[in-house]
Amino acid sequence: MNRSLIASALMILVLTVGAASQMAPDPAPKPVFLQSFRQGHTRVTEETLELDLDPANPGCKARVRDSSGLYRYQVNCVPERADGDPRILGWHIRLIDLHHKIYDDVFLSTPNPAEDKVQIAWLDPGPFAKIGLKAQRTIKVDEFYCLLQVQEAHVAHPPEPYLDHLVVSLKFSNSDPRIASPAGN
Repeated sequence: MNRSLIASALMILVLTVGAASQMAPDPAPKPVFLQSFRQGHTRVTEETLELDLDPANPGCKARVRDSSGLYRYQVNCVPERADGDPRILGWHIRLIDLHHKIYDDVFLSTPNPAEDKVQIAWLDPGPFAKIGLKAQRTIKVDEFYCLLQVQEAHVAHPPEPYLDHLVVSLKFSNSDPRIASPAGN
């Protein structure tokens, strides 16, 4: 009798823990860091861009100045769609060096996009994305850092993976944002 009572109590405990773990919110995605293949000495004028993307305004272009005040980089937002489908699966954020246009995107770890294994600037809400949509992404390009963070995301008709609104913060800084400044500064 004791054995069946213990087995029943153990079964109730396992079911309770299992149900509680299914109801618990998903943990925040881990932050991701990437060193670009571009390792020059250029610094930027620090600024933060807010990219507000939706099917009516699916793309963006914003210019970023270098430390001397000249336009040096351009941010492009490119929607990703399935062939022939107008709905948006995700966005790819690219950074183009206006002085070296041969490179389509300096947010990559390699100059060849076909060799990109990390996909740090692909904003994909799907369950099989290489990086979680809300993960904080830090990319070191030349002598500056880009902090890419999805602030808001809305899927049109869950559980379908099509996005109908995305707000992204893109911060350019000459200091590493992963290193917290001392308190009081």
